[in-house]
Amino acid sequence: MTLWSSEQRVKGAARAGADLIMLARAEAIRTGTPHVVFFGVDPDGNTTTGPNGDFAPLLAVAETVTENCRIDANELTEHMTAEGNDISWGVVHATAKVASDNGGESLPSFTPPSSPPPSGSTYKDPNGTGRMDWVMFRPDGMPVAFDGDSGDCGNVGPAGQGGGAIYITNGKRDYSVVISPLGSVRVHVWQPHANDWST
Repeated sequence: MTLWSSEQRVKGAARAGADLIMLARAEAIRTGTPHVVFFGVDPDGNTTTGPNGDFAPLLAVAETVTENCRIDANELTEHMTAEGNDISWGVVHATAKVASDNGGESLPSFTPPSSPPPSGSTYKDPNGTGRMDWVMFRPDGMPVAFDGDSGDCGNVGPAGQGGGAIYITNGKRDYSVVISPLGSVRVHVWQPHANDWST
């Protein structure tokens, strides 16, 4: 495998992740139904999978059956599959979060590909007690954090505080997909020579 193909895969993964997140937001607005995006794991600790059972690092769920922030039978899902075994959560080279990352958690460290989640998320639970591996888009398109306690959505954070990011790497290049508190999505790449993120 060449370095070029590895870099194209991690760049493609960041863009595919951003596209899936934007789709979940657009569908929440269009349908008037909350949509949840899971970053590799659900609130019960289950690894998210696509229809064929392969690991789905990002999985969007339309909460049409029960608004419980879980993956229920007959709920529509969209997923991003993992391409290659060289893409992982977290960062290797970046030394700071993207300036627009409003998530409450610190920059996530590299997690080897063979390890299960946690993800590269900076989302913090609404009570401020730990990293969350998901985000919900309300019917107005606003992202909100939730803790998933008690078998449902649990504590849901307020509008305007749902910003955060996910970070991915191939060990050579670090990328971030940042969700603003209002729901816009941007992809950033770490520029080692500038010691900063760029879009």
